[in-house]
Amino acid sequence: MSLGGTSAAQAPSGGERRQNLRAAQDRVRAVPGELWLTAAAVAGFIAYFETDDVRWVFGALIVISTWPYAFFVMAPLNNQILSLKGGDVSAARALVRQWGLIESGFAAIGMLAVAMFLWAL
Repeated sequence: MSLGGTSAAQAPSGGERRQNLRAAQDRVRAVPGELWLTAAAVAGFIAYFETDDVRWVFGALIVISTWPYAFFVMAPLNNQILSLKGGDVSAARALVRQWGLIESGFAAIGMLAVAMFLWAL
């Protein structure tokens, strides 16, 4: 039997389907946050071109700096957490504690961007 060009022998197993679904859900969850960050950065650059106040550019650049922070700092730690086995409780605690510190750095970048935008107002 063929379903959409895939034979039954080629169809992914239940575990593979769950992994594929989980990966797709993770990608979908990330999109709204990225859209808000993009909108804030674009709005900062537009405000700069309308007002010639360089503080708007600095705020937009701070917003943009969250992307490399997430990619180079947060993503490797998230991958370590996701690769943990069920019995590694002490390793999980250490990684989650570290993740909390890194997440607070991410929040600090956001607060700095908000402060810069408020200062530009």
